[in-house]
Amino acid sequence: MKFSKLSLVENETANLLGLIIFLIVVTLYRAIALAAADLPLFFDEAYYFTWSQNLEFGYYSKPPLIAWVIAATTNLCGEGELCVRAPALLIHPCTAFGLFLIGCRLYGVKVGRLAAAIYITLPMISASSWIISTDVLLLFFWTYGLWFLIGALENTQWRNWLGFGVCLGMGLLSKYTMIVFALSLILYLIFSPIHREHLRHPKFYAALFLAILIFSPNIFWNIFHGWISLRHTADNAALDRPLFHPIKLLEFLGSQILIFSPVLSMILPAAMMRREELTRNKELTGTEVWRRGLLLALSLPLFVIITGEALMARSNANWAAPSYLCFTLLISAWFMCPKDQEKQEKMVAKKCRSHGHLLIAAFTLNILIAGLGYHHDALYRIMGTKPARHLDPYARLRGWRELADQVQKLRTRYPNTGIVGNDRILLAELGYYLQPRPWRIAAWNPLGEISDQYRLSADIRQRPKGDYLFVTRGIELESISATFTEAHDLGRIRIATHRDSVIECSVFWVRNFQGYRS
Repeated sequence: MKFSKLSLVENETANLLGLIIFLIVVTLYRAIALAAADLPLFFDEAYYFTWSQNLEFGYYSKPPLIAWVIAATTNLCGEGELCVRAPALLIHPCTAFGLFLIGCRLYGVKVGRLAAAIYITLPMISASSWIISTDVLLLFFWTYGLWFLIGALENTQWRNWLGFGVCLGMGLLSKYTMIVFALSLILYLIFSPIHREHLRHPKFYAALFLAILIFSPNIFWNIFHGWISLRHTADNAALDRPLFHPIKLLEFLGSQILIFSPVLSMILPAAMMRREELTRNKELTGTEVWRRGLLLALSLPLFVIITGEALMARSNANWAAPSYLCFTLLISAWFMCPKDQEKQEKMVAKKCRSHGHLLIAAFTLNILIAGLGYHHDALYRIMGTKPARHLDPYARLRGWRELADQVQKLRTRYPNTGIVGNDRILLAELGYYLQPRPWRIAAWNPLGEISDQYRLSADIRQRPKGDYLFVTRGIELESISATFTEAHDLGRIRIATHRDSVIECSVFWVRNFQGYRS
């Protein structure tokens, strides 16, 4: 008996070590492939980088944690693209390990290990690992918030409730979507006979208070800035526009099938409806009911909200990403077949074999999608051609280095100039790629509309007078010359990014802004 227990412990240790090695190998492969691909920063990444150069408790469209994290990693390893993106590479495997812990707690080691493996190979995670975004942090804190929540629901210890509160607060500092986690949990507790009693416990409210306390710097920042982030979120909802877009809904659902994997998307409805779940401990009564109910409660509301938003206005493909954490756990449990049933019933054995085939198909397709994405440029080089813009998944990353090189040549003729523009994409990319980085970046904003961080904090009216290079798309020299003491046209820059697409902009040299003219 002792030998049997020892063998079991050794087997579980080997499985855990195997999972850790698998996550490390996947992460190293992604880092090497990313370095080899040598992709410029996506404009949101460059935008967040400029935030990291001026740390605050909030920004126009997002809470501050993304800027803080980028500042930490770039201070440690430099300001190259790989260092800017390093948090995405490193945090996703930690999130996968969190799903392993949750799966172990709810269903057993096999389900936990499978959930981690599925998550780290999902197409959306393969893509997200190359792009630093607020979703990277949100998924991490959503996962560990769920881990602490399950512990709190099982044994109500203070450490679990406080851990949940910390994760909830940090998640809110990552992305405002985390509020859906809290609201979904409250609805779950209201309708759950097993856990409704937690609504009367002070520990639950202490956890919520701790989350609000952690999030409070951003609340105060918004108060002092006229709730600008809330107004931006309302604008994103676009509910003041026509409210029925079936084509947008179909596009959104199609994107969800792709980012979660076609095979897993096909299995998901069966996994969500399945009742004959595995039990981690046979003596636990009602466990099957609340496990499934909790996972559905923390996934379906967000998915339904975002799907409704897609029909009513628009939804980006990544907005429902946290739903797939619980979906992954449900699918992983669905794949597992109890051995005793497999021996006793031929029908169950046949079903389990079909599950295995589907699992192999899911992993194969996920890895194939990731490989095509990671080695997209190399494949086209082998074919000796370049893709059209609509066939290039990195289309919006192309051309910014070349554009910065052309602007840099103009800067050598006009040293000590700042950069001004009317396009946050141009300002963000030039703010990152120009070397040395311009000490003054200003936004051209004659209408006074606050539509991005530059217009919020870097309106040219708020910047020092002096010389600037005005880099713009869509503005002619005649329309701005009266607002400066001097203004000269330096010509147009045209960068071909694809055989059917170019980046074009005009560059003016301007001196001493005099104020907007009506």
